[in-house]
Amino acid sequence: MFSQAGVAPFVTLIVVLVIAAVAGYGFWVRNRSRSKSED
Repeated sequence: MFSQAGVAPFVTLIVVLVIAAVAGYGFWVRNRSRSKSED
């Protein structure tokens, strides 16, 4: 098993990447639907 100290930075990185991916996807969908309605 991993030690807590060794895992913490990796878990933090995963959380940051997931949040960034979700935020980026949400922004992309809103941007895409907005441009589609304008067209």
